[in-house]
Amino acid sequence: MSIAKPPPRLRLRLVEWLGLWALLLALGGLTSYSEYRNYQQDDASERSRLASQGQVFERILAAQVYAADRVMQGLRQEMALRQSKGAVTSNMDERLQVISVTLTGISTVFITNASGKIIHSNVASLVGFDTSGRDYFQIALKQRRPDSLFVSAPFTSALGKTSISLVREITGAHGEFDGVVLAALDPVFYGILLESIRFTPDTTTALVHGDGKVFVNAPVDATQLGKDLAVPSSFFTQHKASGRVASVFNGVTYLTSDVRMVAFQTVQPPELAMDRPLIVAVTRVPAAIHAGWLARVTQLAWLYAGLCVMVCTALFLYQRRRQVLQRLDRAKESALRASEARLRSFFEATPDALLISNAQGTITMANQQVEALLGYSLEELVGKSIEELVPTRSRGGHPKLREGFAATPTARRMAVGMGTKALRKNGSECDVEVSLSRIETDDGQFFASALRDVTERKAAEQKINALAFYDQLTGLPNRILLAERLKQTITASSRSSTTGALLFIDLDHFKTLNDTQGHDMGDLQLKQVATRLSN
Repeated sequence: MSIAKPPPRLRLRLVEWLGLWALLLALGGLTSYSEYRNYQQDDASERSRLASQGQVFERILAAQVYAADRVMQGLRQEMALRQSKGAVTSNMDERLQVISVTLTGISTVFITNASGKIIHSNVASLVGFDTSGRDYFQIALKQRRPDSLFVSAPFTSALGKTSISLVREITGAHGEFDGVVLAALDPVFYGILLESIRFTPDTTTALVHGDGKVFVNAPVDATQLGKDLAVPSSFFTQHKASGRVASVFNGVTYLTSDVRMVAFQTVQPPELAMDRPLIVAVTRVPAAIHAGWLARVTQLAWLYAGLCVMVCTALFLYQRRRQVLQRLDRAKESALRASEARLRSFFEATPDALLISNAQGTITMANQQVEALLGYSLEELVGKSIEELVPTRSRGGHPKLREGFAATPTARRMAVGMGTKALRKNGSECDVEVSLSRIETDDGQFFASALRDVTERKAAEQKINALAFYDQLTGLPNRILLAERLKQTITASSRSSTTGALLFIDLDHFKTLNDTQGHDMGDLQLKQVATRLSN
Protein backbone atom coordinates (compact mmCIF):
# COMPACT_ATOMS: atom_id res chain seq x y z
CA MET A 1 0.00 0.00 0.00
CA SER A 2 1.62 3.25 -1.14
CA ILE A 3 1.59 6.32 1.09
CA ALA A 4 0.13 9.40 -0.54
CA LYS A 5 2.68 12.17 -0.95
CA PRO A 6 1.82 15.59 0.49
CA PRO A 7 1.09 18.34 -2.03
CA PRO A 8 4.10 20.30 -3.33
CA ARG A 9 3.23 23.44 -1.36
CA LEU A 10 3.06 21.45 1.88
CA ARG A 11 6.34 19.71 1.03
CA LEU A 12 7.98 23.10 0.47
CA ARG A 13 6.78 24.38 3.84
CA LEU A 14 7.97 21.19 5.52
CA VAL A 15 11.39 21.43 3.85
CA GLU A 16 11.72 25.07 4.92
CA TRP A 17 10.87 24.24 8.53
CA LEU A 18 13.20 21.24 8.57
CA GLY A 19 15.97 23.36 7.07
CA LEU A 20 15.41 26.11 9.62
CA TRP A 21 15.37 23.65 12.51
CA ALA A 22 18.53 22.02 11.19
CA LEU A 23 20.26 25.41 11.02
CA LEU A 24 19.08 26.35 14.51
CA LEU A 25 20.16 22.98 15.89
CA ALA A 26 23.53 23.33 14.18
CA LEU A 27 23.94 26.84 15.59
CA GLY A 28 22.87 25.65 19.04
CA GLY A 29 25.17 22.65 18.86
CA LEU A 30 28.12 24.76 17.74
CA THR A 31 27.48 27.32 20.47
CA SER A 32 27.04 24.59 23.09
CA TYR A 33 30.25 22.89 22.01
CA SER A 34 32.11 26.20 22.10
CA GLU A 35 30.80 27.00 25.58
CA TYR A 36 31.58 23.47 26.76
CA ARG A 37 35.15 24.01 25.59
CA ASN A 38 35.19 27.32 27.47
CA TYR A 39 33.89 25.50 30.55
CA GLN A 40 36.66 22.94 30.27
CA GLN A 41 39.24 25.69 29.79
CA ASP A 42 37.93 27.56 32.84
CA ASP A 43 37.97 24.32 34.81
CA ALA A 44 41.52 23.48 33.73
CA SER A 45 42.66 27.04 34.40
CA GLU A 46 41.20 26.94 37.90
CA ARG A 47 42.74 23.55 38.59
CA SER A 48 46.11 24.97 37.59
CA ARG A 49 45.51 28.07 39.70
CA LEU A 50 44.60 26.10 42.83
CA ALA A 51 47.57 23.80 42.33
CA SER A 52 49.80 26.85 41.87
CA GLN A 53 48.59 28.36 45.15
CA GLY A 54 49.30 25.06 46.88
CA GLN A 55 52.80 25.02 45.41
CA VAL A 56 53.45 28.56 46.65
CA PHE A 57 52.49 27.53 50.18
CA GLU A 58 54.51 24.33 49.87
CA ARG A 59 57.68 26.24 48.96
CA ILE A 60 57.26 28.63 51.90
CA LEU A 61 56.43 25.85 54.36
CA ALA A 62 59.28 23.64 53.12
CA ALA A 63 61.71 26.52 53.55
CA GLN A 64 60.43 27.12 57.09
CA VAL A 65 60.68 23.45 58.04
CA TYR A 66 64.12 23.22 56.46
CA ALA A 67 65.33 26.23 58.46
CA ALA A 68 63.85 24.82 61.67
CA ASP A 69 65.46 21.45 60.99
CA ARG A 70 68.88 23.05 60.46
CA VAL A 71 68.57 24.80 63.80
CA MET A 72 67.37 21.61 65.51
CA GLN A 73 70.24 19.59 64.10
CA GLY A 74 72.68 22.22 65.28
CA LEU A 75 71.18 22.14 68.76
CA ARG A 76 71.21 18.35 68.78
CA GLN A 77 74.88 18.20 67.85
CA GLU A 78 75.76 20.86 70.39
CA MET A 79 73.87 19.06 73.17
CA ALA A 80 75.51 15.73 72.30
CA LEU A 81 78.94 17.37 72.30
CA ARG A 82 78.44 19.17 75.62
CA GLN A 83 77.01 16.12 77.36
CA SER A 84 79.90 13.98 76.14
CA LYS A 85 82.33 16.51 77.65
CA GLY A 86 80.23 17.14 80.75
CA ALA A 87 80.03 20.84 79.90
CA VAL A 88 77.41 23.14 81.44
CA THR A 89 74.83 24.71 79.08
CA SER A 90 73.80 27.64 81.23
CA ASN A 91 73.00 30.05 78.37
CA MET A 92 70.95 27.60 76.28
CA ASP A 93 67.57 29.01 77.35
CA GLU A 94 68.52 32.49 76.17
CA ARG A 95 69.71 31.08 72.87
CA LEU A 96 66.43 29.23 72.42
CA GLN A 97 64.56 32.47 73.04
CA VAL A 98 66.60 34.17 70.32
CA ILE A 99 65.97 31.25 67.98
CA SER A 100 62.18 31.33 68.54
CA VAL A 101 62.15 35.03 67.79
CA THR A 102 64.30 34.89 64.67
CA LEU A 103 62.95 31.62 63.28
CA THR A 104 59.58 32.56 61.72
CA GLY A 105 56.73 30.12 62.06
CA ILE A 106 58.14 28.51 65.23
CA SER A 107 56.40 29.28 68.53
CA THR A 108 58.18 26.97 70.96
CA VAL A 109 61.62 25.35 71.04
CA PHE A 110 62.77 23.04 73.82
CA ILE A 111 65.20 20.22 74.63
CA THR A 112 64.47 17.18 76.81
CA ASN A 113 66.72 14.70 78.53
CA ALA A 114 66.51 10.95 78.04
CA SER A 115 63.69 10.65 80.58
CA GLY A 116 61.54 13.20 78.81
CA LYS A 117 61.92 16.20 81.10
CA ILE A 118 62.37 19.57 79.45
CA ILE A 119 65.78 20.90 80.43
CA HIS A 120 65.95 23.94 78.13
CA SER A 121 63.14 26.00 76.53
CA ASN A 122 62.45 29.44 75.13
CA VAL A 123 59.48 29.46 77.52
CA ALA A 124 60.75 29.36 81.11
CA SER A 125 57.53 27.84 82.48
CA LEU A 126 58.09 24.69 80.42
CA VAL A 127 61.43 23.80 82.03
CA GLY A 128 60.94 20.67 84.13
CA PHE A 129 57.73 19.65 82.31
CA ASP A 130 57.59 15.90 81.73
CA THR A 131 56.96 15.02 78.05
CA SER A 132 57.57 11.32 78.38
CA GLY A 133 53.91 10.55 77.89
CA ARG A 134 53.64 12.58 74.71
CA ASP A 135 53.32 10.73 71.40
CA TYR A 136 56.16 12.65 69.79
CA PHE A 137 58.56 11.60 72.59
CA GLN A 138 57.45 7.97 72.53
CA ILE A 139 57.81 7.75 68.75
CA ALA A 140 61.37 9.11 68.88
CA LEU A 141 62.18 6.81 71.80
CA LYS A 142 60.80 3.67 70.20
CA GLN A 143 61.75 4.15 66.57
CA ARG A 144 65.34 5.31 67.20
CA ARG A 145 65.90 6.95 63.87
CA PRO A 146 68.33 9.79 64.42
CA ASP A 147 68.29 10.75 60.74
CA SER A 148 64.51 11.20 60.61
CA LEU A 149 62.55 14.35 61.29
CA PHE A 150 59.49 13.31 63.24
CA VAL A 151 56.33 15.31 62.55
CA SER A 152 53.76 14.94 65.30
CA ALA A 153 50.01 14.98 64.80
CA PRO A 154 48.22 18.13 65.98
CA PHE A 155 47.89 18.18 69.77
CA THR A 156 47.21 20.62 72.58
CA SER A 157 50.50 21.68 74.16
CA ALA A 158 51.23 22.43 77.80
CA LEU A 159 50.69 26.08 76.92
CA GLY A 160 47.14 25.31 75.76
CA LYS A 161 47.86 25.84 72.07
CA THR A 162 47.16 23.43 69.22
CA SER A 163 50.50 22.58 67.69
CA ILE A 164 52.41 20.32 65.34
CA SER A 165 55.89 19.51 66.58
CA LEU A 166 59.04 18.86 64.59
CA VAL A 167 61.21 16.44 66.61
CA ARG A 168 64.84 15.32 66.26
CA GLU A 169 66.41 12.59 68.45
CA ILE A 170 69.51 13.43 70.51
CA THR A 171 71.97 10.55 70.50
CA GLY A 172 74.51 10.08 73.28
CA ALA A 173 78.22 9.43 72.92
CA HIS A 174 77.64 5.68 72.81
CA GLY A 175 74.62 5.82 70.52
CA GLU A 176 72.10 5.72 73.32
CA PHE A 177 68.87 7.73 73.32
CA ASP A 178 69.58 11.01 75.09
CA GLY A 179 66.41 13.08 74.60
CA VAL A 180 64.86 15.14 71.82
CA VAL A 181 64.96 18.61 70.31
CA LEU A 182 61.49 19.97 69.51
CA ALA A 183 60.27 22.95 67.48
CA ALA A 184 56.53 23.64 67.53
CA LEU A 185 54.86 25.19 64.47
CA ASP A 186 53.01 28.41 65.22
CA PRO A 187 49.30 28.04 64.20
CA VAL A 188 48.83 31.82 64.12
CA PHE A 189 51.67 32.33 61.65
CA TYR A 190 50.51 29.55 59.35
CA GLY A 191 46.92 30.75 59.61
CA ILE A 192 48.08 34.11 58.29
CA LEU A 193 50.11 32.37 55.60
CA LEU A 194 47.09 30.32 54.53
CA GLU A 195 45.00 33.49 54.44
CA SER A 196 47.54 35.10 52.10
CA ILE A 197 46.98 32.51 49.37
CA ARG A 198 43.19 32.97 49.39
CA PHE A 199 42.49 34.91 46.18
CA THR A 200 38.67 34.90 46.26
CA PRO A 201 36.10 35.06 49.07
CA ASP A 202 34.98 31.48 48.39
CA THR A 203 38.54 30.09 48.57
CA THR A 204 39.33 28.03 51.67
CA THR A 205 42.74 26.71 52.68
CA ALA A 206 43.93 24.23 55.27
CA LEU A 207 47.15 22.70 56.54
CA VAL A 208 46.64 19.01 57.32
CA HIS A 209 48.94 16.54 59.04
CA GLY A 210 49.89 13.49 57.03
CA ASP A 211 47.71 11.32 59.29
CA GLY A 212 44.67 13.35 58.26
CA LYS A 213 44.02 15.79 61.11
CA VAL A 214 43.43 19.44 60.26
CA PHE A 215 46.00 21.70 61.94
CA VAL A 216 44.95 25.18 60.83
CA ASN A 217 42.58 26.64 58.22
CA ALA A 218 41.58 29.93 56.62
CA PRO A 219 39.12 31.41 57.00
CA VAL A 220 39.14 30.06 60.53
CA ASP A 221 36.45 27.44 61.17
CA ALA A 222 36.84 25.94 64.63
CA THR A 223 34.53 23.03 63.76
CA GLN A 224 37.06 21.80 61.20
CA LEU A 225 40.19 22.03 63.37
CA GLY A 226 41.34 18.58 64.43
CA LYS A 227 38.91 16.87 62.03
CA ASP A 228 40.29 13.60 60.69
CA LEU A 229 40.19 13.49 56.88
CA ALA A 230 41.74 10.04 56.62
CA VAL A 231 38.44 8.27 56.02
CA PRO A 232 37.77 5.82 53.17
CA SER A 233 37.02 7.38 49.77
CA SER A 234 37.74 10.94 50.93
CA PHE A 235 39.72 13.12 48.56
CA PHE A 236 42.51 13.28 51.18
CA THR A 237 42.73 9.47 51.27
CA GLN A 238 42.67 9.27 47.46
CA HIS A 239 45.46 11.84 47.24
CA LYS A 240 47.69 9.94 49.67
CA ALA A 241 46.93 6.61 48.01
CA SER A 242 47.85 8.02 44.58
CA GLY A 243 51.41 8.75 45.70
CA ARG A 244 51.33 12.03 43.78
CA VAL A 245 52.77 15.23 45.18
CA ALA A 246 49.82 17.26 43.81
CA SER A 247 46.23 16.24 43.08
CA VAL A 248 43.04 18.07 42.14
CA PHE A 249 39.53 16.70 42.75
CA ASN A 250 35.96 17.79 42.08
CA GLY A 251 32.99 16.78 44.19
CA VAL A 252 31.61 16.71 47.72
CA THR A 253 34.49 17.18 50.16
CA TYR A 254 34.58 15.45 53.54
CA LEU A 255 36.03 18.57 55.16
CA THR A 256 33.30 21.06 54.17
CA SER A 257 30.50 18.65 53.19
CA ASP A 258 29.73 20.62 50.02
CA VAL A 259 30.72 20.48 46.36
CA ARG A 260 34.17 21.96 45.81
CA MET A 261 37.26 21.79 43.65
CA VAL A 262 40.14 20.71 45.92
CA ALA A 263 43.87 20.90 45.23
CA PHE A 264 46.21 18.95 47.54
CA GLN A 265 49.94 19.64 47.75
CA THR A 266 52.20 17.37 49.80
CA VAL A 267 55.05 19.00 51.74
CA GLN A 268 57.74 16.34 52.37
CA PRO A 269 61.12 17.32 50.92
CA PRO A 270 63.30 14.20 50.53
CA GLU A 271 66.35 15.85 52.13
CA LEU A 272 64.45 16.37 55.41
CA ALA A 273 63.55 12.68 55.85
CA MET A 274 60.17 13.60 57.38
CA ASP A 275 58.37 10.56 58.79
CA ARG A 276 54.98 12.19 58.11
CA PRO A 277 54.15 14.76 55.44
CA LEU A 278 52.26 17.98 55.82
CA ILE A 279 49.56 18.50 53.22
CA VAL A 280 48.13 21.80 52.00
CA ALA A 281 44.52 21.87 50.76
CA VAL A 282 43.17 24.76 48.63
CA THR A 283 39.47 24.64 47.68
CA ARG A 284 36.95 26.66 45.71
CA VAL A 285 33.21 26.40 45.06
CA PRO A 286 32.57 25.38 41.39
CA ALA A 287 29.56 27.69 41.23
CA ALA A 288 31.85 30.63 41.97
CA ILE A 289 34.52 29.34 39.60
CA HIS A 290 32.07 29.16 36.72
CA ALA A 291 29.87 32.13 37.69
CA GLY A 292 31.10 34.21 34.75
CA TRP A 293 30.72 31.27 32.39
CA LEU A 294 27.22 30.55 33.71
CA ALA A 295 26.18 34.19 33.28
CA ARG A 296 27.51 34.17 29.71
CA VAL A 297 25.77 30.88 28.91
CA THR A 298 22.51 32.17 30.40
CA GLN A 299 22.76 35.28 28.25
CA LEU A 300 23.54 33.20 25.17
CA ALA A 301 20.62 30.89 25.97
CA TRP A 302 18.23 33.84 26.11
CA LEU A 303 19.69 35.25 22.90
CA TYR A 304 19.39 31.84 21.24
CA ALA A 305 15.80 31.44 22.44
CA GLY A 306 14.99 34.93 21.18
CA LEU A 307 16.64 34.15 17.85
CA CYS A 308 14.66 30.92 17.54
CA VAL A 309 11.38 32.71 18.29
CA MET A 310 12.26 35.53 15.91
CA VAL A 311 13.30 33.40 12.93
CA CYS A 312 10.46 30.90 13.45
CA THR A 313 7.97 33.78 13.60
CA ALA A 314 9.56 35.34 10.53
CA LEU A 315 9.33 32.06 8.61
CA PHE A 316 5.72 31.56 9.72
CA LEU A 317 4.74 35.08 8.63
CA TYR A 318 6.70 34.66 5.40
CA GLN A 319 4.89 31.41 4.62
CA ARG A 320 1.53 32.98 5.47
CA ARG A 321 2.26 35.94 3.21
CA ARG A 322 3.48 33.65 0.45
CA GLN A 323 0.34 31.54 0.84
CA VAL A 324 -1.84 34.65 0.49
CA LEU A 325 0.18 35.83 -2.51
CA GLN A 326 -0.01 32.38 -4.06
CA ARG A 327 -3.78 32.38 -3.65
CA LEU A 328 -3.90 35.80 -5.28
CA ASP A 329 -1.60 34.60 -8.05
CA ARG A 330 -3.76 31.53 -8.59
CA ALA A 331 -6.85 33.72 -8.66
CA LYS A 332 -5.13 36.03 -11.13
CA GLU A 333 -3.97 33.10 -13.23
CA SER A 334 -7.46 31.63 -13.18
CA ALA A 335 -8.96 34.97 -14.16
CA LEU A 336 -6.28 35.39 -16.79
CA ARG A 337 -6.92 31.93 -18.19
CA ALA A 338 -10.65 32.65 -18.26
CA SER A 339 -9.99 35.99 -19.91
CA GLU A 340 -7.62 34.38 -22.39
CA ALA A 341 -10.18 31.68 -23.08
CA ARG A 342 -12.85 34.31 -23.73
CA LEU A 343 -10.43 36.32 -25.83
CA ARG A 344 -9.35 33.23 -27.74
CA SER A 345 -13.00 32.27 -28.26
CA PHE A 346 -13.75 35.75 -29.53
CA PHE A 347 -10.47 35.79 -31.43
CA GLU A 348 -11.35 32.64 -33.31
CA ALA A 349 -15.08 33.30 -33.60
CA THR A 350 -14.80 36.70 -35.28
CA PRO A 351 -15.15 36.55 -39.06
CA ASP A 352 -12.33 39.04 -39.56
CA ALA A 353 -8.67 38.16 -39.74
CA LEU A 354 -7.02 39.37 -36.50
CA LEU A 355 -3.34 40.09 -35.92
CA ILE A 356 -1.58 41.17 -32.69
CA SER A 357 1.81 42.87 -33.07
CA ASN A 358 4.18 44.57 -30.65
CA ALA A 359 5.57 48.09 -30.82
CA GLN A 360 8.33 46.91 -33.17
CA GLY A 361 5.79 45.54 -35.65
CA THR A 362 6.47 41.85 -34.92
CA ILE A 363 3.41 39.62 -35.11
CA THR A 364 2.83 37.80 -31.79
CA MET A 365 -0.62 36.30 -32.34
CA ALA A 366 -3.08 35.56 -35.17
CA ASN A 367 -6.35 33.68 -35.69
CA GLN A 368 -7.39 31.07 -38.20
CA GLN A 369 -9.09 33.62 -40.46
CA VAL A 370 -5.69 35.10 -41.32
CA GLU A 371 -4.65 31.75 -42.72
CA ALA A 372 -7.77 31.64 -44.87
CA LEU A 373 -7.28 35.22 -46.05
CA LEU A 374 -3.53 35.39 -46.64
CA GLY A 375 -2.49 31.74 -46.92
CA TYR A 376 0.02 31.81 -44.03
CA SER A 377 -0.15 29.24 -41.23
CA LEU A 378 -0.23 30.54 -37.66
CA GLU A 379 3.29 29.20 -37.05
CA GLU A 380 4.57 31.13 -40.08
CA LEU A 381 2.93 34.38 -39.03
CA VAL A 382 4.13 34.51 -35.42
CA GLY A 383 7.49 36.29 -35.37
CA LYS A 384 7.04 37.76 -38.87
CA SER A 385 7.14 41.53 -39.39
CA ILE A 386 3.77 43.16 -40.14
CA GLU A 387 5.42 44.97 -43.07
CA GLU A 388 5.74 41.65 -44.92
CA LEU A 389 1.94 41.63 -45.34
CA VAL A 390 2.02 45.05 -47.05
CA PRO A 391 2.43 45.18 -50.86
CA THR A 392 5.95 46.04 -51.96
CA ARG A 393 4.95 49.39 -53.48
CA SER A 394 3.52 50.59 -50.15
CA ARG A 395 5.94 48.83 -47.75
CA GLY A 396 8.49 51.65 -47.50
CA GLY A 397 6.09 54.12 -45.90
CA HIS A 398 4.32 51.67 -43.62
CA PRO A 399 6.76 51.86 -40.61
CA LYS A 400 6.23 55.63 -40.46
CA LEU A 401 2.46 55.15 -40.50
CA ARG A 402 2.79 52.55 -37.72
CA GLU A 403 4.96 54.85 -35.60
CA GLY A 404 2.49 57.68 -36.11
CA PHE A 405 -0.35 55.52 -34.87
CA ALA A 406 1.72 54.43 -31.86
CA ALA A 407 2.26 58.10 -30.98
CA THR A 408 -1.48 58.89 -31.16
CA PRO A 409 -3.10 55.49 -30.64
CA THR A 410 -6.76 56.27 -31.27
CA ALA A 411 -8.79 53.28 -32.37
CA ARG A 412 -9.84 53.83 -35.98
CA ARG A 413 -10.58 52.18 -39.27
CA MET A 414 -8.09 52.90 -41.95
CA ALA A 415 -8.35 53.42 -45.71
CA VAL A 416 -12.09 53.01 -46.03
CA GLY A 417 -12.91 53.22 -49.69
CA MET A 418 -9.25 53.69 -50.65
CA GLY A 419 -8.60 50.21 -51.92
CA THR A 420 -6.17 49.05 -49.23
CA LYS A 421 -4.30 45.95 -50.33
CA ALA A 422 -2.80 43.03 -48.41
CA LEU A 423 -0.09 40.74 -49.77
CA ARG A 424 -0.88 37.03 -49.74
CA LYS A 425 1.69 34.26 -49.26
CA ASN A 426 1.48 33.36 -52.97
CA GLY A 427 2.32 36.96 -53.93
CA SER A 428 -1.19 37.99 -54.98
CA GLU A 429 -2.99 40.93 -53.45
CA CYS A 430 -6.42 41.19 -51.94
CA ASP A 431 -8.62 44.11 -51.03
CA VAL A 432 -8.93 44.54 -47.26
CA GLU A 433 -10.34 47.00 -44.81
CA VAL A 434 -8.07 47.48 -41.75
CA SER A 435 -9.07 48.54 -38.22
CA LEU A 436 -6.42 49.34 -35.57
CA SER A 437 -6.54 49.55 -31.76
CA ARG A 438 -3.93 49.70 -28.98
CA ILE A 439 -3.54 47.18 -26.12
CA GLU A 440 -1.65 48.25 -22.98
CA THR A 441 -0.10 45.37 -20.95
CA ASP A 442 2.57 44.89 -18.28
CA ASP A 443 4.82 43.61 -21.05
CA GLY A 444 4.47 46.78 -23.09
CA GLN A 445 2.34 48.19 -25.89
CA PHE A 446 0.66 45.94 -28.45
CA PHE A 447 -1.56 46.67 -31.46
CA ALA A 448 -4.56 44.75 -32.73
CA SER A 449 -5.17 44.76 -36.50
CA ALA A 450 -8.47 43.53 -37.90
CA LEU A 451 -8.40 42.71 -41.65
CA ARG A 452 -11.70 42.30 -43.43
CA ASP A 453 -11.76 40.87 -46.99
CA VAL A 454 -13.66 43.36 -49.15
CA THR A 455 -12.90 41.78 -52.55
CA GLU A 456 -16.48 40.65 -53.11
CA ARG A 457 -17.84 43.92 -51.82
CA LYS A 458 -15.56 45.81 -54.21
CA ALA A 459 -16.81 43.69 -57.10
CA ALA A 460 -20.42 44.25 -56.05
CA GLU A 461 -19.82 47.98 -55.77
CA GLN A 462 -18.31 48.04 -59.25
CA LYS A 463 -21.26 46.07 -60.60
CA ILE A 464 -23.77 48.39 -58.98
CA ASN A 465 -21.85 51.36 -60.34
CA ALA A 466 -21.94 49.87 -63.84
CA LEU A 467 -25.68 49.23 -63.59
CA ALA A 468 -26.29 52.77 -62.42
CA PHE A 469 -24.24 54.65 -64.99
CA TYR A 470 -23.83 52.40 -68.08
CA ASP A 471 -26.19 50.86 -70.55
CA GLN A 472 -26.31 47.12 -70.17
CA LEU A 473 -26.65 46.45 -73.87
CA THR A 474 -23.97 48.71 -75.31
CA GLY A 475 -21.77 49.36 -72.31
CA LEU A 476 -21.89 53.06 -73.05
CA PRO A 477 -22.63 55.70 -70.38
CA ASN A 478 -26.37 56.08 -69.85
CA ARG A 479 -28.55 59.17 -69.56
CA ILE A 480 -27.70 59.66 -65.81
CA LEU A 481 -23.97 59.60 -66.42
CA LEU A 482 -24.46 61.86 -69.48
CA ALA A 483 -26.34 64.39 -67.39
CA GLU A 484 -23.66 64.22 -64.66
CA ARG A 485 -20.86 64.68 -67.20
CA LEU A 486 -22.68 67.59 -68.89
CA LYS A 487 -23.15 69.22 -65.50
CA GLN A 488 -19.46 68.80 -64.72
CA THR A 489 -18.47 70.22 -68.13
CA ILE A 490 -20.74 73.24 -67.79
CA THR A 491 -19.39 73.91 -64.28
CA ALA A 492 -15.81 73.62 -65.49
CA SER A 493 -16.50 75.92 -68.47
CA SER A 494 -18.09 78.53 -66.21
CA ARG A 495 -15.17 78.38 -63.75
CA SER A 496 -12.51 78.62 -66.49
CA SER A 497 -14.47 80.88 -68.88
CA THR A 498 -14.12 78.35 -71.67
CA THR A 499 -16.62 76.78 -74.05
CA GLY A 500 -17.56 73.18 -74.60
CA ALA A 501 -19.18 71.21 -77.45
CA LEU A 502 -21.80 68.47 -77.59
CA LEU A 503 -22.01 65.98 -80.49
CA PHE A 504 -25.46 64.45 -81.01
CA ILE A 505 -25.71 61.36 -83.25
CA ASP A 506 -29.05 59.93 -84.32
CA LEU A 507 -29.67 56.62 -86.14
CA ASP A 508 -31.92 57.07 -89.18
CA HIS A 509 -34.77 54.65 -89.72
CA PHE A 510 -33.89 52.69 -86.53
CA LYS A 511 -37.56 52.18 -85.72
CA THR A 512 -38.17 50.77 -89.22
CA LEU A 513 -35.27 48.30 -88.67
CA ASN A 514 -36.78 47.13 -85.39
CA ASP A 515 -40.20 46.74 -86.93
CA THR A 516 -39.07 44.91 -90.06
CA GLN A 517 -36.05 42.91 -88.84
CA GLY A 518 -36.94 42.46 -85.18
CA HIS A 519 -35.48 43.78 -81.94
CA ASP A 520 -32.57 41.36 -82.04
CA MET A 521 -31.26 43.00 -85.19
CA GLY A 522 -31.87 46.41 -83.63
CA ASP A 523 -29.84 45.42 -80.57
CA LEU A 524 -27.07 44.12 -82.78
CA GLN A 525 -26.98 47.41 -84.68
CA LEU A 526 -26.75 49.37 -81.41
CA LYS A 527 -23.84 47.18 -80.22
CA GLN A 528 -21.97 47.73 -83.49
CA VAL A 529 -22.47 51.48 -83.28
CA ALA A 530 -21.26 51.43 -79.64
CA THR A 531 -18.18 49.47 -80.63
CA ARG A 532 -17.33 51.96 -83.39
CA LEU A 533 -17.88 54.93 -81.06
CA SER A 534 -15.71 53.35 -78.35
CA ASN A 535 -12.87 52.71 -80.80
